[in-house]
Amino acid sequence: MPQMPREDLDHILCLQLVLAWAGESPVEDDGRLGWWKTDLLHPDAGLTLYQQLFPRTAAWAALCGAREAARRVDQGARAGASRDTGFLTLFSLGTAVDEGLGERIAEHRRSGLAPSAALPALFPMELPLDRGALAGWLTRAEVRFETSPHGRRLRGTPPETLRQAVDGMASAIRSLPGTWKAPHYRLKS
Repeated sequence: MPQMPREDLDHILCLQLVLAWAGESPVEDDGRLGWWKTDLLHPDAGLTLYQQLFPRTAAWAALCGAREAARRVDQGARAGASRDTGFLTLFSLGTAVDEGLGERIAEHRRSGLAPSAALPALFPMELPLDRGALAGWLTRAEVRFETSPHGRRLRGTPPETLRQAVDGMASAIRSLPGTWKAPHYRLKS
């Protein structure tokens, strides 16, 4: 698979990191969505620990932890699917892309820049979460989906580019449901 342009990797990272933050279960009600059982990015919760452990890269470390929690919940949503069918989800984009995203995060961490400086297209992660603004930020494409046991299955085959597929999946989650409804394309093996 050819290497993805950095701009596309950053675009996907913005979506993943914002959803990872927004999906956390806050200790106090700050409007976040409670899709995974973490509170790594709140200044009075997990972020304090990360600041002690990783003073220079605390924000990146906390975002990576929340992203991993999101990835695991997303993986759980796909559990039980038949082996002859694969999924393309916001947090599982294929081994090569997922590895490329990990490498890109490592580059950003080494740069010394804050996440908002390294990724200027990030949704502002200020508390409390403005759900309406987040829903608008996630609206990137008009999509049709159906509810499946594994989340929100987008109809049809994935678009020509991965970036378009990711935008479609982001749009499918813009209603911000009470539980994680993994937007996905189903792939035949």
